[in-house]
Amino acid sequence: MEIIKQIDNALFNRKEIIIKIENESSPKTSEVAQTLSEKFSSPIEGVKIKSIKGNFGSNIFVISANLYSSKEDLDLTETKSKKLRDAEKKAAEEEKKKAEEAAKQVNTSESTQ
Repeated sequence: MEIIKQIDNALFNRKEIIIKIENESSPKTSEVAQTLSEKFSSPIEGVKIKSIKGNFGSNIFVISANLYSSKEDLDLTETKSKKLRDAEKKAAEEEKKKAEEAAKQVNTSESTQ
């Protein structure tokens, strides 16, 4: 792993890095996040991989990433994908339904007594 560029961005409370990795196949984002987390002593939840780029037939990949000091900093700065937003919305709706059902059961048990 070779660090091409590293910038400390105090405004967003993050490190912006560009690295070059030599690998036989395209590296997985989870593997890259784990490696960067260990290398830069950052929590794995605070690593945002922006891109992994490689040229056809080459085993060299250029990776761009942002490293945050905490998950909260990452959530405040980075936009969430539509898939993640929809999953969070669905989970919140299910929690609301469960709470409403529990309230109905409490109300029905009180009215029978």
